[in-house]
Amino acid sequence: MASVQTVTGLLSSIDKQRLLLDSGCAATVDVATDLADLGGGHEAQIEKLEDCTQAYAKLDREVDALKTALEKIRKDVATRPANLDAVPDLPYLFDQYYQKATQKVAGVDIHDHPRCVEFRQKVRGTADSAGTGGQNQDADADLIVSQVEKSMNCPITQQPFVDPVLNQRCKHNYSKKAILEHLKQKRGRVRCPVLGCVETVTEDVLEPDHALQGQLRRQKKTLPTRK
Repeated sequence: MASVQTVTGLLSSIDKQRLLLDSGCAATVDVATDLADLGGGHEAQIEKLEDCTQAYAKLDREVDALKTALEKIRKDVATRPANLDAVPDLPYLFDQYYQKATQKVAGVDIHDHPRCVEFRQKVRGTADSAGTGGQNQDADADLIVSQVEKSMNCPITQQPFVDPVLNQRCKHNYSKKAILEHLKQKRGRVRCPVLGCVETVTEDVLEPDHALQGQLRRQKKTLPTRK
C-alpha cells in the first residue's frame, strides 16, 4: 500500500509540473503572436521565443516519459497478488519503463511536437502573412472564416468561446460557464464533449487558456469579413 501511495504522490507532483509547463508555453506563444502581429523588426525576439517553446517541448517529453513509467508501476503494484511477500524492485521497474517510454519518441523530431506545431501555426502563420498583398484575400476569405469559426467554437454550445478553459487531459477547450454547467448536471465528471475524444473532464483539470483568449482577441481585429 505504501508503494502505491508513494507512486500516486509522485504522479500528483508531475501533474502540477505539467500545469506549470502548459502555462509557461501558452504565455510564450501568446507573446510571440503579439510580436508577430506588430509586423517586422521582431524576428530575433520571436526566434528566441520559439527556442523557448522547443525547450518546453523537450521538458514535456520528459514529463510524459516519467508519468508513463510511474503509471505502469502503479498498475503493477496495485494488481500484484496479495499472497506475494516479496516487494517489487521499484527502481528497476522504473528504469525499464522509463527507457521504453523515451525510446518510443527518440526518433521523433522535436519540431513535430504539438507545442512546436502550435507555435508555427499561431505565430509563424501570422508572421508569414504580415505585410503580404491583399490580392488573394477575397478568394481565401470564406475558407479562413470557416476554419476559424470551427476552431473557435465551444463543442458544447457550438458558439464562439466565452472565457475559454483548457482540459489538461486532452488539451480540448470549452467555454467556462458551459463546461461547469455540464459538469454540474453530470455530478462532476463527464466524457470530453469533443467528438471522438475518450478522455474525461472534471473541474480540477480545467484551467484558463490565456493563449486562446489572446487568439480570440486578435481574431476580432484581423478576421476577414464575408462579402
